Amino acid sequence: MTKTAHFTSSGFEVAPEELTDADRLMWQKITNYPNAGPLSQKEYLSYREAVSNSGVASRSNFAAYLNNRIVPIWHKLDSGEEHK
Repeated sequence: MTKTAHFTSSGFEVAPEELTDADRLMWQKITNYPNAGPLSQKEYLSYREAVSNSGVASRSNFAAYLNNRIVPIWHKLDSGEEHK
């Protein structure tokens, strides 16, 4: 039986053993943004492309969850609001 992680209220199901170091690094950058260092949209899009090319559903679901976390942050920065 495969263990899965469910992200509360997000509807994303992920099998943690299918995630990679690249997923872990992106998670760290996004959950600790901006303290974990800069994350450009180009870098993030490159990560998303690699995830898409992997064909692994858990990675795609995880990337979608991360997307829902980073896009609002970038929107605030673009609109001149302070990151809280």
